[in-house]
Amino acid sequence: MTDEISMNTPASPTPLTSQFRFWVLIVLTFFIPLVGLIAGIIYISKPSPVDKRLGKAVLIFAVVMAVLVLGLMMSVASFA
Repeated sequence: MTDEISMNTPASPTPLTSQFRFWVLIVLTFFIPLVGLIAGIIYISKPSPVDKRLGKAVLIFAVVMAVLVLGLMMSVASFA
């Protein structure tokens, strides 16, 4: 009975999945593009192919969001 219980409980907390990290970074990047730029550069520099893909996707999204935010700010400023 004790062997069954000990086998079902994890010894250490599981790491965040790459899909969860992706969505957290995308949401943060949506609100603060600078976070996405920094996180994208950090993840691209990691050796894992999964991290490199995550970094590339977040970096592309951050650049798109930064351009949209700057464009929106400039269009609002032109009306003032």
